[in-house]
Amino acid sequence: MTILHVSASPAAGRKQLVVLCTAAYCIALGVRLLELPGWSAYDALYKGEHLLATHDAYHWLAAATGFEFDQQHPLARMLAFLHSLTGIACGNLAFYLPAVMACLVAPLMVGWGAALGMPLAGFTAGLLTACAPGLMTRTGLGYYDTDLLISGALIVNTLVPALWLRNSLHNPLRTISAALRRSSAAEQPAPPPAAESTGPVWFAVLLCCGLFVYWQPAIHNMFNLMGKAFPGIALVLAALLGRRAAMRRTAEGLLIYIFCALAGPAGAGAAMLLWLAGRKNPRSLDRLYTGRRALFAALVLLAAATALEPAGLNYMRSAIKGYSGEKSAVVAHTLSYPSVVGSIIEAQKLSFDAFLTSVHGWTWLAAGGLALFFLLMLAEPVTALLLPLAAMGLGSVALGARFAMFAAPCFALGTAWALHLAVHGAARLAHRNAAQPLPAPHRRAAMLCSVAAACIMCWPSAQLAAALAQGPIISTRQVEALDFIRGNTPEDSMLWYWWDWGYAAQYYARRTTVADGARHSNQRIYAPAAVLTTDVPRFANQLIKYVAGAQPPVSGAFAGLDAGQTMEKLHSFYLRETQPSPPQKQYLIVSAEQLRLGAWISRFGTWDFNTRQWEETTVLAIDRPVQYSPQKGLFLIKGLDPMQAESLTVFEGTRVVNHQYPHFSGRHFVIDKDQGMILVVDRTVYNSMALQLLVNDGSNEDISRYFRLVFSNGKTKVYEVL
Repeated sequence: MTILHVSASPAAGRKQLVVLCTAAYCIALGVRLLELPGWSAYDALYKGEHLLATHDAYHWLAAATGFEFDQQHPLARMLAFLHSLTGIACGNLAFYLPAVMACLVAPLMVGWGAALGMPLAGFTAGLLTACAPGLMTRTGLGYYDTDLLISGALIVNTLVPALWLRNSLHNPLRTISAALRRSSAAEQPAPPPAAESTGPVWFAVLLCCGLFVYWQPAIHNMFNLMGKAFPGIALVLAALLGRRAAMRRTAEGLLIYIFCALAGPAGAGAAMLLWLAGRKNPRSLDRLYTGRRALFAALVLLAAATALEPAGLNYMRSAIKGYSGEKSAVVAHTLSYPSVVGSIIEAQKLSFDAFLTSVHGWTWLAAGGLALFFLLMLAEPVTALLLPLAAMGLGSVALGARFAMFAAPCFALGTAWALHLAVHGAARLAHRNAAQPLPAPHRRAAMLCSVAAACIMCWPSAQLAAALAQGPIISTRQVEALDFIRGNTPEDSMLWYWWDWGYAAQYYARRTTVADGARHSNQRIYAPAAVLTTDVPRFANQLIKYVAGAQPPVSGAFAGLDAGQTMEKLHSFYLRETQPSPPQKQYLIVSAEQLRLGAWISRFGTWDFNTRQWEETTVLAIDRPVQYSPQKGLFLIKGLDPMQAESLTVFEGTRVVNHQYPHFSGRHFVIDKDQGMILVVDRTVYNSMALQLLVNDGSNEDISRYFRLVFSNGKTKVYEVL
């Protein structure tokens, strides 16, 4: 049932697969690099090094350079190795590697097509998977994070068992399958008879794949569960649909794979002994294999391993609980803090239409491809190995946008299969002779039609890539401030910066931060939020000293206090200066970019531990044409009534200009002329330390008593806590 002619020569067949894999990878990479011109609109270089597009990328950069934790993580080690090998700056490597590595899913999907006897359909599936909008937005230029490894690793986990089981399973819909295959019977050879035992090459492949599965939790916690789900499905397929004539080989190979996946090197040793025993005395294990006892025993072993090491189930439970939008989290059964989940983009739930858009730009095609995948599962049961990916993708409507990308391989295979049947059927009709192989001209025409259709289906992704560049998540002004800190502050200093830029601060400043992308809950998010939200410098100063001086620092704050005692202590910071300076110097960073998050920061900073409520604040971004008079404070916004400002703060270059008007409208305008940002904030946000420290030029005595300005470039300021 293959359009692509497979030569009788194995070498020629391998060459054709290499051509398809290379073509799929190159086309997918070309589509993704359409994003590159869009970055020219941003100031995205600092001292010759690219600024990156996601906060988490800076964690791996910091770890790769030996700072903070996770220095042994594969992403950090890979970056450190490539940097030492090439001398290229870590930021430049991390900018391009996501697109370069994520496109490896394309040749892997070609392998899936070959496993189903449809290599050219695999080419189509590879393009659609690598260019899926959900995957592109998570692995675009500058998105150096675990997602660039996760998708490829999951496909490998399914591909090797699929190749192993392909000719060893009964087809439950044999009659339908036979009808579909009848027209190509003359050109597709019958499956070769299964060998009685696993050959050396397959033994090595299964052993390596099993060890790869065992190692994958080092990439991400989800592999603790996925590493057991795929072997479990493979066992169920073999137990229910395995051909008796091939059962010995099937069971032996799966046991080799599962031993290595569960026990790593120790399992590899056991797999080696099992394989050697089977080769030395082939009949000694017949009863174990042919009666399916080995498969059921392996299922029991897999279930026991999941129960004894429930890290994977715990990960899914925490994901479901964490992304459920809970308002607060209980700490030590005494204090309740606001949840950070709502401020995390990847945790925001998708509508079903948005999920389909993440699978393909044409929602009708996305829906049809997913439906066809479930139909393909009936025709080719081995594709059930991909079910966990479909489930995670569909789960994005509840678990968050990040999970949408996992549905792409399922959609791609379903769509490619349907295209394969359509083009193959049309070629047969044109040939008018089902008993003979397709002539070369018909094969070439069919191949060209398939390739053209695949490229046309990538058009929405090409349009997306051209508009995908959103610029760096940190500005050169912020990096300049962090670079100053690195060269002008003690190495054991602690930085107080909003957690979104915690990792970036660790990389550029090489200093510990109060919060970051992994530590952004409870005290670690409340304390900096309260500091940035308050309008009383004394309170901010005393809270910083108290939290930094706790034992252990930060996480030990408020230990043993209930809600009433915590509120009483916080109230004392407004009235008295009783907190001693901590051993390490503390630095508070404020930036204009931070103001966009003012509503979220205020939500955490105004948290009341007694009532478990926050105060709602307003930060409105204006994205319409605006005309205004700096002298009168009158704003004309297209489509809206004229607005009178109570104040106007303008950032331009290194200058900060603040205008006050004799009107109490409650509307405070903030304009960043360089970034084209216009915000309208309420009195709470305007009077907060986050904004007042930016406006301060060092002359405000209330601020200078508690904070000393040590660096300013207009849009980012660094204060030493006195």
